[in-house]
Amino acid sequence: MAKSQAIFPAANAIESYRNSGYRHAASAIAELIDNSFDAKAKNVWIIVKEGSRTHASRETRCIDKVYVVDDGGGMDNATMVLALQFGGGTQQERKGLGRFGMGLPNASVSQCKQVRIYSAVKENKYSTTYLDVDEIKSEKMDVVPAPESVDIKKLEKELNNVISIPKIGTVVAWNKIDRFDIRKTSSLFEHLCDELGKRYRYYLDKEKKSHVTNQKLNIKLISLDDASLNKDVLPLDPLFLMLPSQAPLIDKKEVQYKVWGKNEHKRVPFPEKKPIGYLYFKFSIATKEIRHEGGASAFGKFVNNHTGISILRNWREIDFDNFKVYDAEDRDRFWGAEINFDTSLDELMGVNYLKQGVRFKATEPSEDQYSENQVTDLWATITEVLKDNIYPMKNEIKKQAKTRGTDSKKGNAAQIATDVIRKNNKETLTTVEAGKEHKSPEQIAKAVAKDLGEDSQDPKILGTIKEWLEKGFQMHLVYDSWEGPHFISVKREGSQCIVKLNQNHRFFSEFYDPVCNRSDSKSIDALDLLLLSYIGAQESDRLHATYYDHVREKWGEKLRDFLKELNDGKK
Repeated sequence: MAKSQAIFPAANAIESYRNSGYRHAASAIAELIDNSFDAKAKNVWIIVKEGSRTHASRETRCIDKVYVVDDGGGMDNATMVLALQFGGGTQQERKGLGRFGMGLPNASVSQCKQVRIYSAVKENKYSTTYLDVDEIKSEKMDVVPAPESVDIKKLEKELNNVISIPKIGTVVAWNKIDRFDIRKTSSLFEHLCDELGKRYRYYLDKEKKSHVTNQKLNIKLISLDDASLNKDVLPLDPLFLMLPSQAPLIDKKEVQYKVWGKNEHKRVPFPEKKPIGYLYFKFSIATKEIRHEGGASAFGKFVNNHTGISILRNWREIDFDNFKVYDAEDRDRFWGAEINFDTSLDELMGVNYLKQGVRFKATEPSEDQYSENQVTDLWATITEVLKDNIYPMKNEIKKQAKTRGTDSKKGNAAQIATDVIRKNNKETLTTVEAGKEHKSPEQIAKAVAKDLGEDSQDPKILGTIKEWLEKGFQMHLVYDSWEGPHFISVKREGSQCIVKLNQNHRFFSEFYDPVCNRSDSKSIDALDLLLLSYIGAQESDRLHATYYDHVREKWGEKLRDFLKELNDGKK
């Protein structure tokens, strides 16, 4: 008769727990911060110490120890033991940020071979206990050791007294680190600022404009080796509505998008009748001034790395993606979207015990009005609200795309082309046709303003255009949208030649716009001059003007077809 065996043989199972799927060190550290938050901590310090290691006869410096310290309420001895048990924990009721009670031990052993807890069990009295992977694998440890009293002053001395708070709540120490994906403290801090700033932005937000939570949290990064690396974690809001923020400044001003729709979160019950939980949606759109920032700028590069839909659980980010809700394009960096859901919707959203994602995917409403699949219904509800807001924002951004207009700061190509054509001292097609018109300067100025996408009633704009008319021939480059094969069209009003690029054409969305958003101004001007040179050739060759119109149509048609074939080939 076979003898009974342990359901979870620790010596064999520990390696499985070590490979449990944390994406990186920042994800594992976030689990410990969740525990601190649930213990009502107001401050968390992530303290890092480097050490020397020898590999292949070479000595290198790398992260050797990490301490996560908080000023929360601490734990009694029984709770400390539960906290180090896989599946023990105290947050299975899911009122806070925790989930399943797997966070602390799983997160810790995924990064190091030994985790030790120090915690306040009473006023000025501390205990400690630990887990050690090597001891578990050698079967020297099969239970969490009973906590022992400890002199916290010795630990404070080890941390060089960097924590100036009345008392320590809990310290989680990672020793024997062997699985960190980042070796240097400076790189780790940069990564933590990004990851933790996004995850805990609503708790880090100093101004609390959103009013979604009253609990505040400060996260400080401390190096025991180089104090110049020390920093506070600032919010990183992918909706770019929070101040202060990690986003770069533009023209020495704080970067802010504006809320799309109402200023507060849109609350949606699920199900609509007898809800078991609520969804909270918020959207933002970049101002016109910010949309003129190219993708090669500091702000453009920053925003490009934070484009998508943010999903939060209890106001802590848990996932970020496009979830196949929309067709991605470069201009998506000019809007933001987020969804927060109650913890009562965990199962329907597919939250796993690592809290590193959801199973949400874009889903159309079921044709069966009697469907009882709550998962599908929930995803369909989310998809509907997202699409009802994202696509109007995308259309608004597309409609108000940057133009050279009456602002000389928005590109030099049109002026360069104008100057070169003027130097030839030849009549242009535009000026010849202008001589045949019977419109007043006021009528022409208003028509030009309209073609440039400007306010045709603004006296300042009309004054600028009248000055252009007096100078004679002038080229302009603007964006417009229309159906048909043309990528470039031209409109002539008085002495003004207005060249329009079709935003609906494949070439614009798949090449021109991405290049403009990622390149420097000289490269953009060169691309614009390539396009303007065609119109410039037509301006100088009045005898064959209609032929140029025909070629321009055929060229746009072939360009569209070739790009379609290119995309079909990639599929």
